Amino acid sequence: GSQETFDSGTLTGVGQTFSYTFDEEGINNYQCDVHPGSMFGTITVVDNLKTEEYFVRNIKLYPNPATDVLNVFSLHQLSSYKIFNSLGQLVIQQNVSTQNLKIDLAAYTSGIYFIQLNSDENQKSFKFLVK
Repeated sequence: GSQETFDSGTLTGVGQTFSYTFDEEGINNYQCDVHPGSMFGTITVVDNLKTEEYFVRNIKLYPNPATDVLNVFSLHQLSSYKIFNSLGQLVIQQNVSTQNLKIDLAAYTSGIYFIQLNSDENQKSFKFLVK
């Protein structure tokens, strides 16, 4: 049922690697034939033009409105974030290397804010409220 098929052959020994470049967009199931019950998964291949859409759809901000903490969850590795107030003034800027953020909002006054999330390849801003 995969879009493309590939075969790594049988790899033995510690540190062995295998690489395959997918040419078609789609969903590709894989499994290790030696360990089919414990080594399996899915590889989703997206068109480069759609990576921003994929980035945006796989980010969750909660709770919104927030009071004490804003949680950010991303399927992508985030490299930095910036928070701006409703006047467009930079409130904070942080370099990170994570998929999950817990941002302390204790010092923030009530109002509308914007968070700009950056990965190595994508950037997107989201609006959130502080109560």
